[in-house]
Amino acid sequence: MYYIKLFLLSVALSSITAVSGEQKSSVACEHDKLTISCNDGYYIRIVNALYGRKQQSTCFRAGLVSNTNCAAGSALTVVQSRCDNLSKCTVDASNEVFGDPCFGTFKYLEVEYECVPSTKPSSVACEHQKLNISCNDGHYLWIVNALYGRKQSCICPMRNRVSNTNCSAGTALSVVQSRCNNLTNCSVDASSRMFGDPCIGTYKYLEVEYQCLPISGSKTSSVACEHDKLNIKCNPGYSLWIVNALYGRKQQSTCFRAGQVSNTNCAAGTALTVVQSRCNKLTECTVDASNGMFGDPCFGTYKYLEVEYQCLPNKQDVLLPIDIRMCNNC
Repeated sequence: MYYIKLFLLSVALSSITAVSGEQKSSVACEHDKLTISCNDGYYIRIVNALYGRKQQSTCFRAGLVSNTNCAAGSALTVVQSRCDNLSKCTVDASNEVFGDPCFGTFKYLEVEYECVPSTKPSSVACEHQKLNISCNDGHYLWIVNALYGRKQSCICPMRNRVSNTNCSAGTALSVVQSRCNNLTNCSVDASSRMFGDPCIGTYKYLEVEYQCLPISGSKTSSVACEHDKLNIKCNPGYSLWIVNALYGRKQQSTCFRAGQVSNTNCAAGTALTVVQSRCNKLTECTVDASNGMFGDPCFGTYKYLEVEYQCLPNKQDVLLPIDIRMCNNC
């Protein structure tokens, strides 16, 4: 009964959502998946990670827990690369991800993390101009607030037309959200034609508060054996974004060839850069899984190319920055 309780506890801990601002710890037993997430408006910051074993009671398995001085040196770096700055992430608790730090020991993945508030930049466009906002690659826009009207006199000043500072169009938030949410770049006219005129005779402005949230959608992995070609593509309207790439060998089972798979610590240092340069921002690309493309990181080993990628919404055409007239003492 004691072991059953421990097992149920480990399952419960393997998928957890953190309360904003608290530091949390989550555990997944070997061969399971660890999922962590933060509330809306917060992103993950990994504090510590262990893949191995430091105590017998966690993920107990009789006869396989005596070694309590076992830790993969790559654990923190791997989990940070997969989870930092995302709102949700999933990591396999497996030797394929971290390597095997102690053969014959039943291991677990334990991750300590925090949920950190996302920043909220603000952008302004004066009436009759365009407001253009954008996020870096791998992030999407999420509109927090929007004002079309006037709440203070010093933003977009115009003589005799700024005295009404209690003016706002009720449609502003919904209109901007419908045009910008989930895109990486958008443009909105700061005009009464777009939002209606909440205060005739007042010179208005559009002010938008937004977040750039990491795209934490599904990541796809594709493999090609040495001498073959790897082809990846996205649906129309989406572009490739390469997350990770390996040319070499990290496990025996992938692209198995008898007598040529014993070296499982083989990786070409150029793999990610090469694949990104050939595939990022395209709808479809093809890459040769060959030494001619990446160099030979382990002579005599039969290698493979494994690429992890996302399909991101295409950016709209980037517009020139607008001239926003603002004073410094608002």
